[in-house]
Amino acid sequence: RIREEYNVKLAQRVEEVTRRYESQALEWSTKTAELLRRRDEIHEARTAERVREVWQEYMEELNQYSQHTQTELDVKDQQLKAKDRELIDCLGESHRLRADIDDKDREIALLRLKLEKSPGRIKKAPR
Repeated sequence: RIREEYNVKLAQRVEEVTRRYESQALEWSTKTAELLRRRDEIHEARTAERVREVWQEYMEELNQYSQHTQTELDVKDQQLKAKDRELIDCLGESHRLRADIDDKDREIALLRLKLEKSPGRIKKAPR
């Protein structure tokens, strides 16, 4: 009888710990997905905003370009080339950041896979 009571209590405890573990895993998974989504949104917003800023500066420079003397045009030409390089660098950085995000996504997927295959993971008690 004592053994039966012990087994019942043990099964209840295992079930309780399993529920807590699954709840925590779901919470972490949800939070991770939310953080990844937010990180992507911020990255996209910052990149798009910077591209717009550089493009706006570029267009302003281009509009003023036609209003200056030849000497001033040479100076402005160099400034526009610098803006071109800045815009190209900004877009290149965007691609590098996207590659970094993809690398991190792959790492997260591998960690999730390792977590799922972890031998220490508590299994549900048979019913």
